[in-house]
Amino acid sequence: MGISCVRLPSETGIRLGYVTSSLSEPPTELLAGLESLGAVVTPVESTMRTNSYEFSTPHPLEGTAFTYHRVSPGSPGTENPSFLRRQWVSVEPLLTEGESESDDLIVPRAGAGPRRYRLEHLDILHPSGRDHFDIGRAPPFPIDLVTTWVDGQDPGWQRDFERAASHVDLEALPRFAANRGRWTSRSELRYSLRSVWMYAPFVRRIFVVTNGQRPAWLHESEQVRIVRHGEIFPDPAVLPTFNSRAIESVLHRIPDLAEHFIYLNDDFFFGRPQRFEQYFSRGGLTRHFRSKRHLDPDPPRPDDRATVVGHKRTRALLRERYGIESDHKFQHAPYCMRRSIWQRIEADCADELDVLRHARFRSWESITAVSFLYDHLAIELGHGDYAELDYAYAELEAGAPNSQVERVLNRSLDVFCINDADSEADDGGSGALEGLLARRFPVLPPWEDPSRSATNGS
Repeated sequence: MGISCVRLPSETGIRLGYVTSSLSEPPTELLAGLESLGAVVTPVESTMRTNSYEFSTPHPLEGTAFTYHRVSPGSPGTENPSFLRRQWVSVEPLLTEGESESDDLIVPRAGAGPRRYRLEHLDILHPSGRDHFDIGRAPPFPIDLVTTWVDGQDPGWQRDFERAASHVDLEALPRFAANRGRWTSRSELRYSLRSVWMYAPFVRRIFVVTNGQRPAWLHESEQVRIVRHGEIFPDPAVLPTFNSRAIESVLHRIPDLAEHFIYLNDDFFFGRPQRFEQYFSRGGLTRHFRSKRHLDPDPPRPDDRATVVGHKRTRALLRERYGIESDHKFQHAPYCMRRSIWQRIEADCADELDVLRHARFRSWESITAVSFLYDHLAIELGHGDYAELDYAYAELEAGAPNSQVERVLNRSLDVFCINDADSEADDGGSGALEGLLARRFPVLPPWEDPSRSATNGS
């Protein structure tokens, strides 16, 4: 296969992996070479268990015994390699999956369950300081990530909300346009960003867009920056706004944002290692994840949810402005975009965007700029194409996790969403959800202050 040994990134020591067709075959030459340097090589037996982070079903190797080797300095006075005096070293098997035709490798990982990796990526891994592979070639252009966040429990936010709501008949808005669940923070942002750190190493910078609120645990740096609504809305008189669709329509105006960027809601999570090619082609085309769901042919109806109303308004705009006939939706998954395409939308749809941005709540007249207008237009203009992700969606039940949420958390998925658009307020489910997310995403990124709990200014 052309690979006999590869260094595996680790926070605490040096991990050397060797390719083998059998867990019982030790890397004799490698071990002998280490011993010749004065090292003591000790075989350690372990048993493989299922790792739900990587495998959605029990792996056939579950329970299989395997041996890795611990390498340590020799007796005092022995001349050892300098790296053995500083940190421990392990030598671990990389097992070929299935028959010899397979191009997958299984990394047993003592006590932590196996991981599956593509053989073709082993020569392009780059260390990240995390105890797993960063998979994928470096992108040929910068890719940034944008996410939006609000803390609806904040007293200042609540005062602004009540003041804005006093000038609007909330009952006359489309269904679920102003229910409190839309603004309830359940610690999702903290773990969404952990998932980026664990599984999306190609991301250059992260921009967190807020109305001025700041998560207490988040340290701003070159890698992560808070962006206030006032920095990106062309007319600050429309603020404060409680319309996520309006906020999404100005994300491309973030200063220093890369041409290619991914937008995540704060309840989106990466579930396993990602490659940039899943979101952009090497030539810069954006990927769009088509849903199997379609809009009904009717215009907006009184019983339509606010999301459906926006989609239908946008469908009419696409037909009238561009001659595009399309009624399928896109998955509630990462949205891949380019600033240059947004510049055309700004020019072509200035009036519609102005109406959208002046609506402090989702309205009957507003379009859906992200997840419908941009996606359909990018594909029709030849700047994007359809793609697929291994994706799942789960809805909280009265604000609390249920069996559906737990099943999604235990599956190996590219992306999943844990959504709560229907509940009116937090009824105590936030703590339970945070516990599940903390177990699923245990690796702390450098921007996170571990002394500040997610429930204290999440």
